[in-house]
Order: sequence, then C-alpha cells, then structure tokens
Amino acid sequence: MVDPKVWGSDAWYFMHSLIQHFRPGQISRYRQLFRSIRFILPCTKCRKNYSNDLGRNRLNKIVNLQSLKRWIRRMHNLTNKTVGIPPIKNYNLPPNLNHKRIIRFLRFALQDSKKSQKQIVEMNRIRRLLVILLPCP
Repeated sequence: MVDPKVWGSDAWYFMHSLIQHFRPGQISRYRQLFRSIRFILPCTKCRKNYSNDLGRNRLNKIVNLQSLKRWIRRMHNLTNKTVGIPPIKNYNLPPNLNHKRIIRFLRFALQDSKKSQKQIVEMNRIRRLLVILLPCP
C-alpha cells in the first residue's frame, strides 16, 4: 500500500478538476464516477472511509454544477476532518487542468496487483467515464 500522503492530494485534484468541464447532461455519469472511486483508492482504510462518507453525503444531491461543488467540498472536508487537516472554506477550482496529476493518481490506483474483480470492473468504468467527461489535451 502506498501512503495516502503520496497520492492523496492528486486524488483530490482529480476529483475537483472534473468540475472544470462540467456539462449538465452528464450528471448521472459524474455520480457513477464518484461512486466508482471508492473501489480504486490505493488504501484499504481510505476506501472504507470514502464509502462511509458516501453514506453521509449522498450522490443524489448532485443536480447541477453548484451542488456538485458543494458535494465535493463536503467529501473533501469529511476526509480532512478524519486526518486532522483544516476544512476547505472557499471553493476554488484548479486554474488549469493538469493531466499529469490526474495520471499520477490513476497510476497509483492501478498499482496494486491484487485487485479484486470488482475493482477491475470499476476501474474500467472510470476509464470509460473519463473519456466522456474529460477532454483530451
């Protein structure tokens, strides 16, 4: 297992950056992607915490861009509280899409050679969703 301090900020960058190219007609795909992330986090405890946080911060609350921003900030702040980091007060999108950080996180997510069948299925789902939700550089 790779220490979350190594990949955690890239994982959050990945999630926050998805908002930059938000399209209202894709809300169900955003929900699918955020649901699937819990299966690919490269840390068992992180996967469990993210799953628990999904129960407290329902994906069906995402209905538009503003609610998506609130949802991600709440999820990020739930994690920050768990690890003792101050909450995010002001929501600022990353200024430019940094594909290197996104790829670095996904590389960590793929590293574990002992992936379950469910994790493999969800990683493939995420790949398909990213092709739709993120533009190519």
